[in-house]
Parts: sequence; structure tokens; C-alpha cells
Amino acid sequence: MSPLSGRGGVFISYRREETASYAGRLYDRLGDRFGEDSIFMDVNSIAVGVDFTTAISGAMSRCNIMFVLIGQRWIAITDGKGKRRIDIPGDFVRIEIEAALQRDVWVVPVLVDGAVLPRAGDLPRSLRPLIRLQALELSHAGFRSEVIPLIAAVAQALEAESGRSLAPKIPSRGAVTQQGRWQLELLKDTSFTKTFRLSSGSEVHDITYKTGAKIEVDGQLEVTLKGSDSPLKPFHLKALSATLGCDVTIQCTSTWDSLTTTRFKGEARLPYAKRTFGPIFKLPTIDLLILTIGDQVVRYEFGTR
Repeated sequence: MSPLSGRGGVFISYRREETASYAGRLYDRLGDRFGEDSIFMDVNSIAVGVDFTTAISGAMSRCNIMFVLIGQRWIAITDGKGKRRIDIPGDFVRIEIEAALQRDVWVVPVLVDGAVLPRAGDLPRSLRPLIRLQALELSHAGFRSEVIPLIAAVAQALEAESGRSLAPKIPSRGAVTQQGRWQLELLKDTSFTKTFRLSSGSEVHDITYKTGAKIEVDGQLEVTLKGSDSPLKPFHLKALSATLGCDVTIQCTSTWDSLTTTRFKGEARLPYAKRTFGPIFKLPTIDLLILTIGDQVVRYEFGTR
């Protein structure tokens, strides 16, 4: 599903029996970041006396991203007669997901506390496209870091809808991104090294991203990224966390730029000189950095420079 729906808003689909607490935490976090008017969750978003099906239809016409929270019992929950609720055409969760899949809505399965996507044969035919979608995860212990990719997905969806980025754009080298009391300033920007200064009052730390995907904090190596690491995977900065007295994680995405070397056979000044091309080198160039410091998130994005 494409996030380009031209509407805006977030829909949280969940089963109250198993994921209500996660839905509530996610609603609060997204509401704080994007505003509660942009988030739809039944218990908080439907006025007393309003028909549920009508409200769902109206919300779906305005939303362009849906998070489907799937717990370990999501597929097996039954009604009072012992029938699986997902098999009932009038089941509200089924109606929500069917409506999203039928429209231009970006649907993101969110696997809660170790749940896995159901098998195609265990779902009604109308819901089977759900299992082909990339899923994210949430857990109690890792919620604070795992919610960051969900926030990034919402930012991407709303940015596509509005035609502008919700994150602060960096117009030139040396500009500052600020969130809450923390600010992130780009101090050095070369093909091989990018150094940021994280500061809040008298608290100052330098964070350096080096070619080879190494991240240093105050001159000490903290993280070595691997090629197999997924985009926006959070990495814990242990030393900085200990210094600040709260959890600090870093996430980044990189573009691999190709460089070629050229060698000449014979005299390079001659018009008939033969050229041979040396090996192609690929260098990772960071284009998005996200720091999570406790409950605050600071982003630095290179895309608009």
C-alpha cells in the first residue's frame, strides 16, 4: 500500500481484549508528536451516540496510515458463541482493515509482545493482503525505542500527504535542529566524516559518523553499523546514556555512493591514450540521523540541502 493518499491522519486498529494498553500508549505518543486531532482510535475518537460503522467509514476517508496491532491471540479471539471474531463479517476490526485495504491507505501490521503474522489460510480472503505487508514490533521492555519507526512512518505518510516534511529541514551546513531542550548542530560535513554537536545548556557532546558506518561519541567508538542492519534500527549509546542518566539511542539511514578511479595507459596527454577504470568503491553517506534522549526525539535530515 502506498502512503500517498492525499488525506492525512492515523488510524489505530486493535483488539481491546489484548492490546488496549499498547494502543493507548501509542495514541498518547503519536498525539504528543502530531496532535490528537490527527489520531483516530475508537474509544477516544467516537462521540457518544455516534454509529460506530459510520464513524469508522468517516475516519478511513481522512486517514492515510493504519497501524494494525496484532497480539498473540489476535487471530483466535472468539465471540460469546465461540466463533472466531475475525471470521464474522460485521466484526469491527475486520471492517477497519478491509476498509483500509480497499482504499489508498498505508497499512502497517504491528506485532505486539512477540506475536507473529497469521498464515494466509487462517484469515478471511479479504484480509490476506495483510500478511504481505512489512510489519513492525512493539514490546513492553522496548517500547520507547521501538515506537520510533512508527513515528517515522507517520511522519513519512503525513509528509507525503502535505507535500512538506514535518521534520525540521536543514537549509545549509551549520544549521540547528531543536526538539524540546536538546539541539543538534552539524559542525563538520565532508565525504568521510560528519560531526554533530548535541547540546542542552551546559551539557555538550560531539557525535561523529565516519565512513565505514562507525559512530563515535566524544571521540570514543560507540557503534559499528553493519550492512545487514535495517534502516532506522535503534542502537543504544551506552556511555552517553550513563552520562545523561537516561536511555539514549541513535538511528540513521545511509545512501551508498559509488566512486570510480581512473587510470591511464600510455601518455595521458595523447588523444589516443587508452583509459581503464579501476575498482568501484561504495561509501555510505548518512542522510537522516535520529537521536532519542529519554522521551525526546531530535532529527537531522540532509535531504533538502
